[in-house]
Amino acid sequence: MSPLAITIAVLIFMIIAFLSGKMAYSLVSFIAILVLGFTGVLKPSESFGYLANTNLILMGSMMVVSAGIGKTGLLRMFADGIKRFGVTERALVTGFCIIIAIMSQITQSVVVYLLLCPIIYQTCKECDVSPTRVLLPVQIVGLIFVGMLPISNGGAAWARYQALLETYECNTMGVWDLVIGRLPGAILVLIYMCIWGYKLAPHTPSVVPDIPEMQSLDSKLKPWQEKLTYIVFAVVGIGMITSEYTGVESYMIAAAGAASLMLFGILNEKETIKAIPWGTLFMIGGALAVAAALSQTGAGEVVGNKIMALLGGTRNKYIVGIIFFMVPLILTQFMSNTGVDNIFSPLVIMTCKQAGLNPIPFLSSLRVAGATAFLTPMAASSIPMVMRTGGYTIKDIAKVAAVPMVIVTISSLLCNLNMFQIFI
Repeated sequence: MSPLAITIAVLIFMIIAFLSGKMAYSLVSFIAILVLGFTGVLKPSESFGYLANTNLILMGSMMVVSAGIGKTGLLRMFADGIKRFGVTERALVTGFCIIIAIMSQITQSVVVYLLLCPIIYQTCKECDVSPTRVLLPVQIVGLIFVGMLPISNGGAAWARYQALLETYECNTMGVWDLVIGRLPGAILVLIYMCIWGYKLAPHTPSVVPDIPEMQSLDSKLKPWQEKLTYIVFAVVGIGMITSEYTGVESYMIAAAGAASLMLFGILNEKETIKAIPWGTLFMIGGALAVAAALSQTGAGEVVGNKIMALLGGTRNKYIVGIIFFMVPLILTQFMSNTGVDNIFSPLVIMTCKQAGLNPIPFLSSLRVAGATAFLTPMAASSIPMVMRTGGYTIKDIAKVAAVPMVIVTISSLLCNLNMFQIFI
């Protein structure tokens, strides 16, 4: 087989494997790396070299810094301030929605939910408010906001797209580009949920809930370590945002922050290793190797032309934008949004490159589509948790989540397709 045919075959294998969910994503990518190396499509050193991509170093380092924040008493401070919003349903929903929107920038929304759930139960009990009116609206807001800012998960997503764009030799993505098309819709959902949306949640559980036990939110650090953790987090965040002006690479700043947490005993070696998402890094490293092969062999051009042919050769930004938003949006309700993102991000770039379109607004829309995964129990791991702990049915989920999904969809498409330069 020719290198072009082998590369296309590897791409098809990855898409089918990601869709099936039968194999770990990291294993799928590692197999792709091995095939490309053994067949000579890429030199073995080049194929495996993508596992050391600087953007992956940035991702791993940011996860370590986030783990340090997780040991502080930040969430306790937020929780203690909730009642300042008031003791009504609306006040509690507003307070907890704001907290989960903030905390979802630092760690995964499911982690924040596990911490907040017992606090919500306790606070609602003290204020004589039904927890079912609060839990589901709060978690939907958390999913919409998760990883929005270019720190922690958001920084990792930016680094991943940046690595793909560099590999395909496309224009680079600004650190705030993923925020532009997502923030307006997220804010609208937050306002809607706090004013009206929570009223669509049931007053009483539809099924018997599994009420969680209260967990300790107290800081696990010494006072000086806690202060230092906040300083490191702030310095890393500011350093990444201003890196294009200072000339210091983002991955160096993040790596230095991660090393600082270990140096001062905030995280030990075991905690640091656990914080690094090794499976995700292997998965992305393999995806980058395939992207390189697609670019070098000309397979990317072939795939891009095929997709453009399926789209009727159109360069209409709304047609292309809607397709690359709605198809992933539907798929992500039934499979991992990570898998969906890994399937579509290279397809988006290849298609845009062949059509003379700027891939950045379409990648930004793809990121939003992945964050709109809350209509079914398969969409996100936190949805089964909120169903179990809140006593919700799928009907309850759909009733509360339908309007936010429409808001995010319309807002994302309008913003991304009109706030960026589309044609290049």
